[in-house]
Amino acid sequence: MSEDLQQMFVEDAPQQVNELNNVESLSSYVIQLQKLEDEIKADEEKLKQKKEAADKISEQVIPEIMESMKLKTMKLHDGSAIEVKEIYSATIPVDKREGAFNWLRNNDLGDLIKNEITVSFGRNEDNKAREYANLAESNGYQPQQKLEGRTHDSQSIVQRTSRRETRLAI
Repeated sequence: MSEDLQQMFVEDAPQQVNELNNVESLSSYVIQLQKLEDEIKADEEKLKQKKEAADKISEQVIPEIMESMKLKTMKLHDGSAIEVKEIYSATIPVDKREGAFNWLRNNDLGDLIKNEITVSFGRNEDNKAREYANLAESNGYQPQQKLEGRTHDSQSIVQRTSRRETRLAI
């Protein structure tokens, strides 16, 4: 396959490339990159499997054995300790959220509900954003403003300024 890829590079190479060595060098780096990306993907899958195995041992196997032995804590030779704790967690399925939130409110647990409203302002709308924040503040809320440059916009700026050979004043 690597010879086929090298041949494709030779065939597709622009006419400006007169040196076959450049094309062969480029194709070998592309092949090397593909191999590295495949290795990374395989390593990430192995790491995921190891994390799952470690989670099973720490969350199921060890607690079950300690429970069968009626142990809550176990000290190790190095001075560290293992302790079994009850951990509770819950997730509300998306299709059940409205009913669950109503139940929480009806059972005096509404303070467990976090209600966020996000409003995005576009270019040249800083004044509108400030007015909105002032309105929220005047009604007793503490708005949190987050300014960010989107990656796509940042790339566009760098691309435009590099074409004009303009220095960014950052």
